Amino acid sequence: MQVGDHSINGSLVALQPDPDINTNTHQIRVRIAGQILQAGMLAVATLPLAKQADAVVVPVPAVLNLRGKTFVYVVQNNRLKKTAVQLGRRFKNDFIVLSGVTPGQKIIARDVTSLADGQAVVLE
Repeated sequence: MQVGDHSINGSLVALQPDPDINTNTHQIRVRIAGQILQAGMLAVATLPLAKQADAVVVPVPAVLNLRGKTFVYVVQNNRLKKTAVQLGRRFKNDFIVLSGVTPGQKIIARDVTSLADGQAVVLE
């Protein structure tokens, strides 16, 4: 962590998995040895993350949430197919897709709430 001019090591003990919708930040709790920090101080933390090679991702605005399930609209033969997807972690503006779509499939990337299964589309 970086606190002012000081670099401090710590151990991550808790992480809020979903970001705050207003700030797109995650609350964390870090255990730090010593008495260097005080309540209310601001720190910037760098967390090492595991690399995920060859991940299929979809933009966050492409995901439709209905009754606790997640969907994307896949374009097949110039028609939309509402396709259930299982999502993994969010990374910046994308979700990792665990199942439901495959690489190369065309999806609708935004404004999905006004679309319908079977709707005709023209790709530009």
